[in-house]
Amino acid sequence: MEILVDFVFAFAFIFIGYYVTRALEKRQLPKIETARQKAISGKWSGIYKQEANEKRDGCELSIDMDLKAGPRKIVGTMIVSEDMEYEFDIEGAFYHNKYLRLHYTASGKTESAVDFGSMFLVLGDFPNKMSGKLAGYGSVSETLITGNLMIEKHNNAN
Repeated sequence: MEILVDFVFAFAFIFIGYYVTRALEKRQLPKIETARQKAISGKWSGIYKQEANEKRDGCELSIDMDLKAGPRKIVGTMIVSEDMEYEFDIEGAFYHNKYLRLHYTASGKTESAVDFGSMFLVLGDFPNKMSGKLAGYGSVSETLITGNLMIEKHNNAN
């Protein structure tokens, strides 16, 4: 019986520790103003211009994002289209009034691919456009990738 009680307490402490750690990590992120939450949340689409590298010529890829901004964190999904669609989970935050850093990892039907990286974006003064840089590792190129990203919000209403 004592082993069962110890097991329950150990499990409870692990569970509580996980959520306390996540809450503390989230508190370190800058607060996202309500107007910025509204501006960033929604569907975005555009082009990623991948630069040439030792394994692949430069190319333009179609990007579709669905983003949701909370009080401190931005989450969403991204679809990159070339010969097939690649799915990604996105997570990040604003680091100043209009500067974002978003991290992406492969998910969905392409989850087993080794694809990950970060995007550094600037939200336009009229918040229906974002542009910036993407850097990461691409499974198609099988090497580090970089390029420019330009996306627009589908619904310009804020």
